[in-house]
Amino acid sequence: MTRNEFGDGIGWYVGTIVEETEFYDKLIASVLNDAEIRPIVQPPPGVEAATRASAERTLLFLINHTPEQQTPSVPLGNRELLTGRQTGETVKLEPFGVAVVELPVQSAKSSD
Repeated sequence: MTRNEFGDGIGWYVGTIVEETEFYDKLIASVLNDAEIRPIVQPPPGVEAATRASAERTLLFLINHTPEQQTPSVPLGNRELLTGRQTGETVKLEPFGVAVVELPVQSAKSSD
C-alpha cells in the first residue's frame, strides 16, 4: 500500500488483499480523512451505515450484519421510517435488523 501527495491531490494504491477487515476500516477512514469527508454516524463494528440523498430528502440506512442487538448513535430527533418513531441519541437494531432514518437535507453534504 502506498499514499502519494501531488499538487492539490492525494492518491492511494493498495496492491494486495488483506483478510483482516480492520485493515479496510482503517484504510477507508484515512482516505475519507484525506478527502475531508466527515461521517454522520460512527456505527459499531458489524453495522453498515450509508446515506442516500436527493434535493428533497436525505435517508440514513443502518444495517446490522451481526447476530447481536446493536444500538448505534444517530442524529437526535429525526423520524425512523420503518417504525414511525422519533430517534433518540441511539436507535435499536435487532440481530440482522435495519433502520431507515430521515435526516435534514443538509446532512447529506457531510458523508457517503
